[in-house]
Amino acid sequence: MNTINREIIEHVEAIIKTFRSRKYAPMMFSAHTSDLTMSDMQILVMLSKTGPSTVGDIAAYGNVKAPTASAMVKKLERLGYVSRIHGTEDRRVVRVALTQKGKRVYEDHSSKAANYMEMLMKRYDRSERQKLLTLVREIRELFEKVSER
Repeated sequence: MNTINREIIEHVEAIIKTFRSRKYAPMMFSAHTSDLTMSDMQILVMLSKTGPSTVGDIAAYGNVKAPTASAMVKKLERLGYVSRIHGTEDRRVVRVALTQKGKRVYEDHSSKAANYMEMLMKRYDRSERQKLLTLVREIRELFEKVSER
């Protein structure tokens, strides 16, 4: 592997490690959400974007097995962030939805994330941010194509 590719991998790994670290969490979460992990927050983000979803949908989104997703949903339900909704036509169909508390936490997280990104991007002019956006989109598309195989 050439040195540029190795360095890219190292930087991507460092970014992922930073996002998952306890040091990063206070910048993205309010103090009242200290009971949430990044994985928990991923579920709240997903539900805010997709609306009520099955545990299977949540497992697929989080790239985890259904029992793991089910345990995470139980925790979020116990903490009051989500609730389970039984289908009206088929009561066996259960969907997970955000509660008002879950919506508030997601909105707070979303706002903090936007403010944090704004602070980080101040150092770049519009042209540099546009280049970065183009590269990030291309990298995301590449990873998505590879993961579909």
